[in-house]
Amino acid sequence: MLTRVGIPQLVQLYLLSLMVITWQTTTPAEIGAYIREQATARGIDPETAWRVANSEGLNHPVGDYGQCGGGPSVGCSFGPYQLYVGGLASGFTQATGLRVQDYENNWRQQVQYALNWASQHGWNPGYPQTVGGGFHGASAIGISNWEGLTGSRALPIDLSAVGGSTAPSTTPSEGGSQAGSQPSTATQPSTTDQNAPPPSPTKLDFSQTVGHTVTQILLVMIGLALLIGGIYLIAGRGTGNITIGERPGSYQRGVVETAREFGKAKKG
Repeated sequence: MLTRVGIPQLVQLYLLSLMVITWQTTTPAEIGAYIREQATARGIDPETAWRVANSEGLNHPVGDYGQCGGGPSVGCSFGPYQLYVGGLASGFTQATGLRVQDYENNWRQQVQYALNWASQHGWNPGYPQTVGGGFHGASAIGISNWEGLTGSRALPIDLSAVGGSTAPSTTPSEGGSQAGSQPSTATQPSTTDQNAPPPSPTKLDFSQTVGHTVTQILLVMIGLALLIGGIYLIAGRGTGNITIGERPGSYQRGVVETAREFGKAKKG
């Protein structure tokens, strides 16, 4: 089988490698840095806030499969704090107009909402009807309800950097409370506080992202090597194409002729 790889194909291959290099996902380190930042702004112990998220959905943003209907492959909890559909997810949608299933675009708002909620109710108050939820992950690692929350406060949720889809109604409802699904309006964090400080840029922890950085550098080097190697091979043959594979009368004959020349030289 004969395969010809020309300059256009090499360019396409290089562009594909650049796509791989430049495509990035949000890492747990980035989310963790944001959690610590937002917790500090609310007077919450940042390490405790991170530990709760790490025990919830920081590394696995979709969970509780099959527990809310729709089959065993359907997730029911989403985001860094695993807001549960029918539980805290309802309060999140009511307060922001956003869907928890769109966590890739609104995980920052989910973090803000979860920390606001915890500052009002604690990490895991035991699921009373009046507050509608809690974070299992806190209790699972021995964090008490009010640990790290003394003196904390809720801040407005910043909706300025949201991408993706929103709920049908983006106006937060102000009336009523559905038992077992969302916080009551008496304790719902306010989203109109004018005295809150503006959010600061996310600061990454280099020690947690060094592996990601090294991977990106290696991918860049591989992409450059593919391009330079292709150009070198094309220039060396003096043609716009490189023949790879088996080609009767060309590659095979070349091998035979090389062997004959070697034999002649040895006899001489």
